[in-house]
Amino acid sequence: MIYWKSNPGDCGSATHVDLSGAQTVGQVGSAVSGIASMAGASLPGIGVAVQAIESIFAHHAQAVANEQATICSVLGVMNQVFRYYDQQVRSGIISPSTAYAGIQNFISQVTAKLQTIYKVCNSACVWIGVLQAHSDFVEVYYPQIAPSQLSAHAPGAPPSVYGGSPGGIIAVGAGTIADFAEGLVSFSLSPEQLIVGLIVFVAIIFGIWGLTQ
Repeated sequence: MIYWKSNPGDCGSATHVDLSGAQTVGQVGSAVSGIASMAGASLPGIGVAVQAIESIFAHHAQAVANEQATICSVLGVMNQVFRYYDQQVRSGIISPSTAYAGIQNFISQVTAKLQTIYKVCNSACVWIGVLQAHSDFVEVYYPQIAPSQLSAHAPGAPPSVYGGSPGGIIAVGAGTIADFAEGLVSFSLSPEQLIVGLIVFVAIIFGIWGLTQ
């Protein structure tokens, strides 16, 4: 996500957010409130991103007065979050359903923070729309970039775009397994067709046997 105040690059370098630890939202503790209690605790490492967003909005008056700097800081965190979890899904470390549920929840809570500096229609207003669009995008994107595998839904995760029930088993990965499974369903035969096929198969075997005698 690209943003600048007056000229490209004037946001400066984003503060590094180390998402590689095992910390989850549930481990952040009571010092971080609101967003921390609701931002997809099942998403590994998201706790530090929660803290980063909380710190940006810690002083509300300053966040409102320096809207452009606030947006720079928020997008600096979000870009790191998106890149990190894209790679986690692509490498098969976390399932698409876990990543989607966690990212969607995290985005909704960041949106709530942006609404505290919202005006019709300022930069916060625009970026709320962008983040909402990205939240919808990853539902389709994550199953496509994941390695081909059968993955379990995270508990309570929404059904996959390929179907299935919450908490069930889904096929993911560039459409390969999912498309193959769909092909098997569409290729299913009736009992009558199976019987005819079996008769033809037996006849062929006896025919070949007769030729060899």
